[in-house]
This record gives sequence, structure tokens and C-alpha cells, in this order.
Amino acid sequence: MEHKSFGQLMASAWNIYTTHFQVWFISALLLAAPLYLAGDLLLPTPTQEDYLEYEAKVTLMDPLEKPWEYLSAITGTPGYSESQLWIQHALEALEAISALLITAIVISSVALALQGQEPNFGRIFHKALRSWPMLIIATLISLMGLLLGFAALIIPGIVLWVYWTFVGQAVVLEEKYFFSALAYSAKLIKGHFFEVLSRLLLLYLAIILITFAIVSSTSNLAVYPGVTALIATISELVGIFATIFITVYFKDLQKNSQLGASVEALEESSDTEE
Repeated sequence: MEHKSFGQLMASAWNIYTTHFQVWFISALLLAAPLYLAGDLLLPTPTQEDYLEYEAKVTLMDPLEKPWEYLSAITGTPGYSESQLWIQHALEALEAISALLITAIVISSVALALQGQEPNFGRIFHKALRSWPMLIIATLISLMGLLLGFAALIIPGIVLWVYWTFVGQAVVLEEKYFFSALAYSAKLIKGHFFEVLSRLLLLYLAIILITFAIVSSTSNLAVYPGVTALIATISELVGIFATIFITVYFKDLQKNSQLGASVEALEESSDTEE
């Protein structure tokens, strides 16, 4: 059986995205929007003077003499006090963890949709909660590996990025533990490296362009309270499409591999029992 083309994958992902949009909307509204809104209300918007002062400060700093202070400066936001920087970093950590819960919800929902079932947010949420801790650990391990890979002349990082594309799907759908999830993803992609790489590049190029269009067209409104949170939530909904596409692609590759044979047999037997 041949794999679906990029266009077919996009069409399938778009159909799922539009048909079950209420699931993605509820996920973003409940799990992402409150954190974005908290950041909008608790943290001030930097002024032009803040940016000029920030550039002058960073230029004068020696990263080798005070590495932690330099790192704090370049990862912080101009004009923020130390307490505001702590709030910013805490919210960013919560946003990252919450995003992984949304990812687990999306992956589970797509798998059900591909089986012709209607995703129920309550049931999906409880299932996602069970895989969430393992997904956090697997993501942290893969991120550390990617950082080391990109530090080693970039190419190893690109290779790992491609081979670990389906780590989230392996954790949520196949209930793999972190190292097993990395191995499962790599084994599934083996022999399809350049195909997966090209499709990921096309996907993320489209996501980046759409997100850039949203942000640039609404940048003048960001001075109003809550608008930045709204823009971030819309961007989250755009990012959800990428997870849907990758999950559809995962199931397509799995169906055509030996790894998916046992899974498909189990699904058929469970359907027969029901």
C-alpha cells in the first residue's frame, strides 16, 4: 500500500481540523488562553526606551565573565524587573507544560477521528492526563538530545529532529515509555527520512507564514489589554493543525509498516468484541 501524498495528508488533516474544531477550540480556551491572559495582565508591554536600554546593556556584558547573568539578560524581556522576569519564566514553563497536554488531547482525538469515532472532550481529556507525565519526560529527553545534536555542527540535530518526529504519538497512542518512544519513532521513519524531512519543512513553512501573517496584521492592536493573549490563542489553534497533520502522517506510515500490523490487528479484534 502506498503512502498518502503531502496533499492527501493535508486534506485529511484539514478535514479533521474543521470537523472537530470544537475540541481544539475548547482545549485552547481552557488550557492555553488563561495563561496567555495572565501574562498579558501581569506583565507590562516594553517601550522603545526599554529596548534601547536593553541593547546597550547586553552589548556591554561579557558572556564568559558572567554567563548566568548574560543568559538571564538575553532570555528576559527589556524593562522587566527581577520579579517580573520570574513571573515571565514561570508562565512560560506553565505554557509549555500545558501545550503538551493539548498535544496529548489532539493526538488522541485524531486517532479516534481516523477510526470514524466522535472525539468526546471529557473522555479524551482523562486519557490525555494519563499519558501527559510520560509525554513531558519524553519531550525533555528529546529536547536535550536535539540541543546536543544542533551543537554538534547542526546536521546531527536535523537528523534527530526528523527521526523523533513521532515521539508524542508513540507515547500517547502506543503507550511507549520515553526511550522506547524515541526508538519507535526512529524505527517507523527508517527508510523514509527525506520524505519525512521534506513534508515537515513544507508543513512548518506554511505554519510559520500563517502565524507571521496573523501577528503582523494585528501588531498595532497589541497595546490593548487582552489582545496579545487573543493573538497567542489563535496562533495556538494554528499550531494544533501541525499536530493533527503529524498524527495523520504517523497513522499512515504505521499502517504501511510492520510496526502497525500488530496495532491494526488489536484494533480489529477490539472492534469485533464490541
